[in-house]
Amino acid sequence: MGFVPREEPRIDSVRAAPSDDLPEPDASVDVVFCFAAAHHFGTHRRTLAEIHRVLRAGGVAHYFYEPACPAYLHRAASWRVTHKRPEVPEDVLVYSRLIELGREVGLSAEVSFYPTFRRRGSVETLYYATLTALPPLRRALPCTANFSFRKGERA
Repeated sequence: MGFVPREEPRIDSVRAAPSDDLPEPDASVDVVFCFAAAHHFGTHRRTLAEIHRVLRAGGVAHYFYEPACPAYLHRAASWRVTHKRPEVPEDVLVYSRLIELGREVGLSAEVSFYPTFRRRGSVETLYYATLTALPPLRRALPCTANFSFRKGERA
């Protein structure tokens, strides 16, 4: 039995840049990766348009470990986040709005909910344990989420 080793993924470069002004040529990037950062972006529509601009056809952008909620709970969820650390500009992402913004700029979008116990107090741990045990609640209540945006095969 033989096998052909698959090509290992390779990172050509890593850049830190303003989310809505990426220092890359058009259609030159395969993957854009954000970890726990997108909820600090103030310009989601411009950011997603910029991601669309730099992604090659078939490219993907990932937002991992983001606080997200349904639209009807945004005001309460946002209040909790901004009062926890008022010196840090951040917000809770409304997952339906972010998906719609992605589609408006030409990106397919999906969200997966990821209740996590990382760096949680006892009340938050109980809350996220409940979300873990009852998956339908993840769409109905604030929950950590991962977002994927994909540029179509034909740009």
